[in-house]
Amino acid sequence: MLKKTIYFLTNFFKKNKQLSLSILLFFIVFILLGLPYKNWWFFGADDFHALFEGYKIKTWKDLLYCFYDGNIAQGAGPSNYIQPIEPSTFFSTFYRPLYLIFFGIQYWLFGTYAYPYFLVNVFFHAINTVILFNIFTKLINYLPAILLSLFFALHPQITYRFGAIVNLHYYINLMLMLLSVLAFKKFLDNKKWFNYFFATILFTLSLFTRETSVVLPAIMFFGTYLYQNKFGKTGIKSFLKQFTETLQLTAGYWLSSLGFLSLRLYLYPIKFSDQKINIPIVSKVKLLFIEKIPELKVFIYDMFGLSWLPWGHKTIRGIIIVTLFSIMTWLFIKNKKKIHIIYFFLSTFLLLWPSLLGHYNPRYIYEAYPLIFLGFIFLFKYSKINLNPIKKPALALFGVYILFFGFFLTENFYRREKKYNIMRLATKNLVQNPEIKDRALCFFGYPTDMFGQQNADIFWILLNNPSLPMYFDPSTAITQADSN
Repeated sequence: MLKKTIYFLTNFFKKNKQLSLSILLFFIVFILLGLPYKNWWFFGADDFHALFEGYKIKTWKDLLYCFYDGNIAQGAGPSNYIQPIEPSTFFSTFYRPLYLIFFGIQYWLFGTYAYPYFLVNVFFHAINTVILFNIFTKLINYLPAILLSLFFALHPQITYRFGAIVNLHYYINLMLMLLSVLAFKKFLDNKKWFNYFFATILFTLSLFTRETSVVLPAIMFFGTYLYQNKFGKTGIKSFLKQFTETLQLTAGYWLSSLGFLSLRLYLYPIKFSDQKINIPIVSKVKLLFIEKIPELKVFIYDMFGLSWLPWGHKTIRGIIIVTLFSIMTWLFIKNKKKIHIIYFFLSTFLLLWPSLLGHYNPRYIYEAYPLIFLGFIFLFKYSKINLNPIKKPALALFGVYILFFGFFLTENFYRREKKYNIMRLATKNLVQNPEIKDRALCFFGYPTDMFGQQNADIFWILLNNPSLPMYFDPSTAITQADSN
């Protein structure tokens, strides 16, 4: 029986290598990131607020109402938090109705049991890893495609924010965007309108999940232009005709974005402030650039997976970054696909537009990583330099780097789970204490990285009494030197 099973699996793997590796990759990520951490709990203030949004959704009608009132940033904070009087406007709101629906459905299924929420995050992250693997194998061999996919799956900055259930919309949004791009590529190849319709629907769903994908039509437009010319399917045409055809091909994306923005404008009208800007525009731009330099450094570390390095070792960081950028510049100069590389990296910054308008947050890089990886693939694959002598040593070194990520991640997760479990048990004991039943509560001396000002949300849920007065004293909050 064992021999027959081994023979069947071996034969299946030979005939379905791509599928077999995809399944294996999925289970590696899902088991490594998900199964060992059964005592996981919620990731502080943001998670508590997301959970409270799910708690408030009681009926199917409430789910549909999310499309009318889908601002996820409203109603946050305890009883002594001063709520904004002014209504949300076009630019100040976070209109993400599907985000709210996801948490409503999850709360119906899981209640306040944190571990299933965590597994849902792991599931979609593993799915994205598999999708990226299948994209990479269209350009490079299996081994580097697996290593690059694992680099994404185990990236220290991604996995640091990974435990927060509030980040679910990042994983779902990336999945929707990737599947939309793949469906659209299929349409370009076979001209079947079902694929076009499917791509547009997926993109529309991504818009209602997280608004960052609103720039995808521009990325798709220039990508379609390059793709059509690469394979010579349009012949030699005038620039205007080529521009018009590409615009027609990507019209579904533009119309979806226009519809989404129009609905957002209808629900949350633009309100221009009467206050005049006192800072001259030149000084403001200069100040913005200076303020962005530290954030740019963090982005560079994140891009190369160096966020695990100690902050104090500036010399080591500087040497590594200068070396890597020198190699990239050299490969770019000696490359046959410069326009494609520029396209991928410019598209990366375009997709990171929330960081350009506000502050860079390391979790934003999650949706941009596929474009960064494609830029790196083109940088190496189409180099005019003979890289064959260093391919094997480079892959071996990259493999060791991925193993280090795995060990780093495991240690990090176990430490966090241990702390989360302490907070989970302490919160449970407090909620079960009969002395606090139906009494106003005030929190002081709590760790900010575990509760924050949304500590009221989790107790309103656990006590099943959202009208209970709940206060906190921010002046006594504790900030830990080492949050792990």
